[in-house]
Amino acid sequence: LYLRVSYFSHATTKALAAALSAAAADPGVAGVVHDQRNDPGGVFEEAIADAAMLIGDADAPVAATVRSPAGGVDAVWRGSALPGDIFTPAATRAAAPVGSGAPAGIRAGGVPPLAERPVAVLLNRSSASASELLAVALRDNARSAAAARQRWEQQQQQQQQQFAGAAAAGALGSSSSSNADPPAEAPPVVPRVALIGERTFGKGVVQFFFPLGDDAGRSGGVSPAGRGSTAPQPFPSSSPLVASGGGLRITVAKYLGPHGTDVARDGGLVPDLRCGDYPHGVFSARGGTADACVVQAMNFINQQQQGQQGA
Repeated sequence: LYLRVSYFSHATTKALAAALSAAAADPGVAGVVHDQRNDPGGVFEEAIADAAMLIGDADAPVAATVRSPAGGVDAVWRGSALPGDIFTPAATRAAAPVGSGAPAGIRAGGVPPLAERPVAVLLNRSSASASELLAVALRDNARSAAAARQRWEQQQQQQQQQFAGAAAAGALGSSSSSNADPPAEAPPVVPRVALIGERTFGKGVVQFFFPLGDDAGRSGGVSPAGRGSTAPQPFPSSSPLVASGGGLRITVAKYLGPHGTDVARDGGLVPDLRCGDYPHGVFSARGGTADACVVQAMNFINQQQQGQQGA
């Protein structure tokens, strides 16, 4: 599934939900290529919703915001905490289908999770703000899930060895087996993620945008990284700023990734796999010219799928 995102808006979130719903029901979809090259950002809350859907967990931490100069976190953002007009309020936890052999998953916003399928996020030096937020959220959650899964598998292996040793010694009777601790529940599966491309721009901030014009007081503003609000007109309509569609942008916070990654301080996100190519026109899975980065992303997904099948 190839998705090209040029800006995070409510239309982007709706399109992503529809695409993921269709892909989740298609066993032929091996993974997701989320192309965010040249994406300057978008609405902060929409990026939170999109990340939660791709992770497949409405309650997963997506970002934390810092408003105080002292650096304390004032809010942790999750898909389940967003308003219903952004993120479908019907986010529910749901066990994997009976007999599937898969651990419990989470349905985010009513969208079936693609938790077992890898995600390749394409980025370049012009990917900024909300683009970086989604990328770091996916990578941090994937790393946390991988660590949790590894710990769970080690615990299961240790339990099996203990039971086998007790049985061999003749000490595992009916009473002891009935009192044995139940196996730990498997942690939710989260997509395996790779960031592919160039180091990103490094704009890890939340801003409000106030348009300056005759209709500014009626329409309000939408920020490249946060929701705007109406504001009084500070300049006359004859002002060059107003005539040219100008506006006032105010930075109100910076955001951190789930693991505390400070995108602004670090000067952007460093990709897992480097690629410097650029989008060549319009590409889809059914046709078009795939540039080198798209090819690299598809190779990553195929390798992950083959590794899963061989496991």
